[in-house]
Amino acid sequence: MPFYKWMIQNHIGDNNMFGAVARLMEANKHMFRRARSYAKSRGFLERLNPRQEYFDAFEQAWHEYRQYQQQSSDA
Repeated sequence: MPFYKWMIQNHIGDNNMFGAVARLMEANKHMFRRARSYAKSRGFLERLNPRQEYFDAFEQAWHEYRQYQQQSSDA
């Protein structure tokens, strides 16, 4: 599952910075849907120039996403 889809499914309704990042991604889905890598996703986020809190949440969410991917491939 791509990071964009994972964020939308898991965090779009969260009332925290994960949710804020997911909603920013949803509002700019024309960019984020195409991203298949950390570098692309991070680059799109940088283009939007959000506050540092968004970058911090993105980094933490990416880490959780990678854990999800590893657990999914182990199953």
